[in-house]
Amino acid sequence: MKSKAMPILCRKIILVCCFTGLIVISFGIGNYVLTHNLKNLDASNNKMPLLLNSGFLEANEAEATLILWIENTEVPTYILGNMPTENWKWNYKELEMENGKVARMLTGQDILNKEEEIKLFAWYTNMVPLIEKAGGKIYLDERTPEAIDISAYLSQTNADPMQWMLIDNMISSAAYQKNIETTVMAGQDQVNIQILSRGKGSDGRSVLAIPVLLKEF
Repeated sequence: MKSKAMPILCRKIILVCCFTGLIVISFGIGNYVLTHNLKNLDASNNKMPLLLNSGFLEANEAEATLILWIENTEVPTYILGNMPTENWKWNYKELEMENGKVARMLTGQDILNKEEEIKLFAWYTNMVPLIEKAGGKIYLDERTPEAIDISAYLSQTNADPMQWMLIDNMISSAAYQKNIETTVMAGQDQVNIQILSRGKGSDGRSVLAIPVLLKEF
């Protein structure tokens, strides 16, 4: 599934630079809301729609990726200053699109444990409305080296499946989860979660994408 929310990329990369060791003073309100969210999130909360703390996997680590897309405005400093995890690093690109507009894209990834996964979801929950208010969109991608029971996962997280697909040994579902604010349209369906799984147990692999998958699985 391809999200219509992500514009068609571009003829030319104008500038590519890695924000390594960038120190930015973030807005106090962002820090306050993030801290508040962390206090109210619990690994046992079955409404937190991430993989490691779902209880359906034996895996203790997951690979998480964030992709931020924003057009015709600078990336707000509160995003650069509030890192999702302690060792997080952003990669920054400016892209010239066919309509002449300039888009800015931040990407980053990290290997997370269960505690870091909670912090990542708190960061995401905090940032989504701020980024959307600035005219951007942020995508979360979490992957584990283990298959998951998609039906059981969706039931536990109170997510309503809107679309299903079965290809060979891979199952995919696009769903709506009321605790996630951001949404996209998949055909005529409003969704904010896409989960795919293939194989069995430790011989499998799973990916959870919020709101939809951008990277190949």
